[in-house]
Amino acid sequence: VSQFEDGAYTGSISAFMVAEFGCTYTIIGHSERRALSSEKFDSASNRFMQALNAGLTPIFCVGEKEDERENGYAKAVVESQVRSVLGALDEEILEKMYSQKTVFAYEPAWAIGTGIHAQPETAEEMHQMIRALIAEKNPNYAKQVKIIYGGSLTPENSESLFSMENIDGGLVGRCSIDPQSFIKLCHVANQLNCGEKR
Repeated sequence: VSQFEDGAYTGSISAFMVAEFGCTYTIIGHSERRALSSEKFDSASNRFMQALNAGLTPIFCVGEKEDERENGYAKAVVESQVRSVLGALDEEILEKMYSQKTVFAYEPAWAIGTGIHAQPETAEEMHQMIRALIAEKNPNYAKQVKIIYGGSLTPENSESLFSMENIDGGLVGRCSIDPQSFIKLCHVANQLNCGEKR
């Protein structure tokens, strides 16, 4: 969705228009948008607010690039991304965030579409950090917020990822266009009660 309420911004759709068409969720901050459209996290924060104001549930994506992980900056990068949106929240927006069950997604850019996924312990560490950052803003909400994993998620690796305490589900890409794989992945999520963790 667009960071603006209305206006002629080609390729950016007003959150209010998206909501009017019956959509309920929107993905914000995805690494492909950041890489291909030069989206920055300050505008991602604005899109997050627009989504909440329109009654949509934003799925806010964070994640590091391969070189950032290799150079030991992964946690710092993800922390700055999470703080970019949390720092912009006032009490009114926080209320909307809680009532509309905002979702955070840890999706390392190096794992998207590569067939290489984050190791469960590595992903859990990031999810735990994200939850701790949210807890600084509101401890009660941090306990219930959904934090999901994305990045080469498959039926074969989903069980080990979904079994982690702070991984509440998946943001599914390539696997979602293969009906049989997607169904298998959904069965794994259901068996592990992903939707009921919090």
